[in-house]
Amino acid sequence: MGYHFFWFVTLYIVTSYIRKNGLFNKFPKYFFLVLFLTLALIASLCDFFQIPYIAQRPYNNPIVVICAFSFFLFFTRISIKSKVLVSSIKFFAPFAFSVYLIHANGLIEKWYKSQEFFSFVGSWYEYIFIVPLVSGGIYIICSFLELLRVKLFHLTRIDVIIDSTCNKINALTTKI
Repeated sequence: MGYHFFWFVTLYIVTSYIRKNGLFNKFPKYFFLVLFLTLALIASLCDFFQIPYIAQRPYNNPIVVICAFSFFLFFTRISIKSKVLVSSIKFFAPFAFSVYLIHANGLIEKWYKSQEFFSFVGSWYEYIFIVPLVSGGIYIICSFLELLRVKLFHLTRIDVIIDSTCNKINALTTKI
């Protein structure tokens, strides 16, 4: 389904190349936002109507790849001036990888797929609004779990032990 290390490395290299060489600079930032939203809408409709392959949305699906690049290129061009928004982003951004690890965990994925969260949705336009709300809710819940983990690690001084161990390993590897 595209969840391979090689695929993630490829995406990282391509996006780094795009950003470093200024590809697509001639397009305005909102072009990429509209492209992302349009393709996300198409993918959601295909998912709702269960159109094969597109509805499965593997990471190497062309719609998903173009969506990801569009989203990336939009965010490389925005400038946020609101101090409240900047502080909110600085608060939530460190949790993103942890949210991914929790959300992509096989047991968690199996659980939420078995819950049939969207069985109450009657039409495609309800689906388009409810899916982002549920996704945002999952992000907030997982962020809270990560915040709780960070606080517990700090309280039990596990973070100090981990940092000390990493420093020792780093010192040993730099001598080699």
